[in-house]
Order: sequence, then C-alpha cells, then structure tokens
Amino acid sequence: MFRKLLIVVATLFATSAFAIDIPQSQGKVTDLANVLTKTERDQLTQKLEKLEKDNPDHPQIGILTVSSLADESIEEFSNEVFHSWGIGQKGKDNGLLLVIAPSQRKMRLEVGYGLEASIPDSTAQRIIDSMKPDLRVKNYYAAMNRAVDNIIVTGKQIGRAH
Repeated sequence: MFRKLLIVVATLFATSAFAIDIPQSQGKVTDLANVLTKTERDQLTQKLEKLEKDNPDHPQIGILTVSSLADESIEEFSNEVFHSWGIGQKGKDNGLLLVIAPSQRKMRLEVGYGLEASIPDSTAQRIIDSMKPDLRVKNYYAAMNRAVDNIIVTGKQIGRAH
C-alpha cells in the first residue's frame, strides 16, 4: 500500500514539476512575451551589465517575461527558472529574478537565499507595487526600469549594512 501511495505522489510531483518548460536564458533580459522593443531590451541589458561590472558585490539581476504560465503558479515557475539559470554569485546566492507574465497580470521578484534577510518579502512586494502604475498602461519598459532602479537602491543599502 505504501509503495502505491509513493508512486502516486511521485507521479503527481513529476507532472506538476514539468507543467511548463523552463525557457533558455537570453542574457540579462529574456523577453519571451515580446513586450519590449529591441532598444528597450538593450537599454535594460546595458544597465544591468554596467551595474554588475561597476559593483561586483551587488545582487545579480535577471528579467524574464513570458507569454503564459500555463497552469503553473508564478511562485513555482519563478523558483524553477531562478535555480535553472543559476542567477547570483556562487557561495553568495545573491541573485534576483524579475518574472512578468503580462497576459495573466502576474509578476514576482524571486530572491536568492543569500538576500532573503536583506530583501524580505515586504521589500520585494514594494518593488513589485512600484511597477503597477506603469503596467496598468502597458508601459513594460518603464515598469521594469523602475524595478531595477529600486533594486539598485536596495542593493546599495545592503552594501552599507555590511
């Protein structure tokens, strides 16, 4: 009986774990929902690359937009992508992944374990909330740029705390 139950549970986890494929990273900004122009994507990418180059200890940031999450929760999907892409420095686990599913009006800031004390859920939620006015008018670039700016400010505060 226990063996049958174990097989059923394993099958359920396997089914839910692969409900949606993990997309390949296209760099700092992966816009699979096609909500950014090439210029906007390039500007965000340059901003994130410059941040990383100028501040090697700053949290590493990735941005992903997707057309659909299928039936998967944004929390589960974001976590799977975050770990699959390996965002953050080894040993520091200081990565952040901003995921936006515009058609479903869902977003999430996935925070690496090394930053959870510095960027608790309440701070991540404030960053997400700061994007909402721009997202309401479908200005995705402004929303993402604002989130990055807020993460940069938070990152500077983290640096001063150490």
